[in-house]
Amino acid sequence: MTDEMKSAKLAPSAICQSEAWPRRAFLKFGGAGLFGLTLANVFALQRAYGKSPDKDISVIVIWLTGGLGQHDSFDMKPNAPAEIRGEFSPIPTSVPGIEICELLPTMARQAPRYTIIRSMTHDQADHGVGQHLMLTGYRQSPSLDYPCIASVVAKERGWRDDMPPYVVVPEMQPLPYFGPGILGSEYTPFGSGDPNASTYQVPDLNLPLDVDWARMEVRRRLLTAVEGRFRQMEEDPRFEAIDNFSQRAFALMSSAKARAAFDISKEPAKLRERYGYTLTGQGALLARRLVEAGVRFVLISKAFGTFDTHSSNFKTLRGELPEIDMAAGTLFEDLDQRGLLDSTIVLVTGEFGRTPKINNSNAGRDHWPKAFSLVIGGGGLKRGCVIGATDGNGDGIKDDPVKPEQLAATLYERLGVDYNKIYQTTIGRPLKLVNDAQPIRELYA
Repeated sequence: MTDEMKSAKLAPSAICQSEAWPRRAFLKFGGAGLFGLTLANVFALQRAYGKSPDKDISVIVIWLTGGLGQHDSFDMKPNAPAEIRGEFSPIPTSVPGIEICELLPTMARQAPRYTIIRSMTHDQADHGVGQHLMLTGYRQSPSLDYPCIASVVAKERGWRDDMPPYVVVPEMQPLPYFGPGILGSEYTPFGSGDPNASTYQVPDLNLPLDVDWARMEVRRRLLTAVEGRFRQMEEDPRFEAIDNFSQRAFALMSSAKARAAFDISKEPAKLRERYGYTLTGQGALLARRLVEAGVRFVLISKAFGTFDTHSSNFKTLRGELPEIDMAAGTLFEDLDQRGLLDSTIVLVTGEFGRTPKINNSNAGRDHWPKAFSLVIGGGGLKRGCVIGATDGNGDGIKDDPVKPEQLAATLYERLGVDYNKIYQTTIGRPLKLVNDAQPIRELYA
């Protein structure tokens, strides 16, 4: 325990700023998943609206696919043996008593704006099942396709200002854990494309060069007439859903606000540089623009397994951590300066952590779900704190274990979704949104 912690009489498992944060009003939020789908799939059947919360909350997830090593980021062990502590050194943050990796200087300055949970834990050591657990709050089942938290939020909270409720940057991953599962493709995310591409254009939001909006309106009226005739012939209620989809698709394509929200080129060059000209950096900046415009849930992820550092762990992180640092650190500051952090939860996590002991032959760390860290802030949650603690070598949890199911319950509750709600599958099987867990109460300001 540091001298600052002792003087402040703070428990190491719950390090907080000495300056008390005011208790914020209870906030609720929304957001919400399939890959390769068109606008038709995205907009069909989007009519499920939940009760409006007092204040809408959005979520931005920076997904660390592959699993970031806690020893090399947010739970360093400088006093552990060399084969555990690794090559990086800790640096102090702006909150006394909290230290993080030297490769995260921007995040160190922004520490008063977020909380580190150092006691995340589960027992799913495979990438697929680990991702599934973290993104759905459920263990994977061969008989039931559980929905991503974001897709549930899309169903329960619905559309806002003609913006899709759930956006993935750049697109759905090959594994479907970002998706809607049993909820159906109408709650699939909208893929933004890569905002760091030099010729960035959002898929499906631009008309072909030889089509103008006058011709598009004629085509829409023709489609409406055809659908009307089919309804008369078939009297099938599914036509209403198709019509709803068509209206949503046309509304988004013709919306100047939607096209402007995705137009990241409108941002000042200096701000874009601060976020970093990388997928994560420009993705985080695009996410900020999208939540400003009404999108409820944005998930940013690089290629599958980016942080899966079984070999060359330190070499890989010297390239990847600065990208995360600039993106996440600038996002926290940018949101707060715009008055958006109280209405936006930012979550930085992957499916698990990495082994305490370094593989000597490959200089890597393997899968380790037993104890890992994540960062969460905004949306009325407590800031400037550490929740939980691992033992001296970071092998296991010492204080306040937190499970993925609790994280899911926290997000649902904050977003205005009843985490005790029960869905019925197509075969009549009941599905509770959260698998017997309560929110992380230590996060509540």
